[in-house]
Amino acid sequence: MRRSILKIVIFSDLHSNIYALKNILNKENDADKFISLGDNIGYAPYNNECLNMLKENNIKSLLGNHEEYFLRGYPSLNCTQNAKDFFETSYNLYDKKDNSYINNFDKQDTYLETNFVHTVDDKYLYPNSEINMGSITQNTFIGHSHIQFIKYQNNKFLCNVGSLGQNRLNMSIGQYVIWYPEKNIIVPSTIDTNVDKLMNDMKIYHYDKSLIDYYKDRVYT
Repeated sequence: MRRSILKIVIFSDLHSNIYALKNILNKENDADKFISLGDNIGYAPYNNECLNMLKENNIKSLLGNHEEYFLRGYPSLNCTQNAKDFFETSYNLYDKKDNSYINNFDKQDTYLETNFVHTVDDKYLYPNSEINMGSITQNTFIGHSHIQFIKYQNNKFLCNVGSLGQNRLNMSIGQYVIWYPEKNIIVPSTIDTNVDKLMNDMKIYHYDKSLIDYYKDRVYT
């Protein structure tokens, strides 16, 4: 019997991990709607494959900073050298035919009186960040910092859904949330990212050892 309430799955920062995307679609195949908060691409090899899967499954996606990097062809000057090296490797594997697709991503969206955006004021927000919750005028879902948290104040929430494909606290676990809007319930959830398989693929695509070690050093059992 089908549920009588909406089930919405929200994720962010997939970063071209095709296995994490396949796993969430399989695990949450009864969801009424999927929403991506951006940064679907970059870092791992499967940029176009992930974008195609978003299209095939009619997943609404917002524009993240990595989509912006790919559209203009270079990363932020403020990026670390490691991030720049990842960009160069991943971008060289990217077929720019999908620029027309990601160019249509919105930076922000409102759905069921709730705000969806990659992040607030271009900031990396963490559980211990000082956040002026008074400036959050409506319930808001964000990503960007790859760290999951929920803050409540004045009957409003700010929820960072974490990273589906590159959880930097543990690369083997992908984070996302399930939202039941009628009951205003948020359920933090996880999937297996198949990171060992992804790292093996990175070797096949000639990623530098230092880039593969970036993932390896953040895998915990």
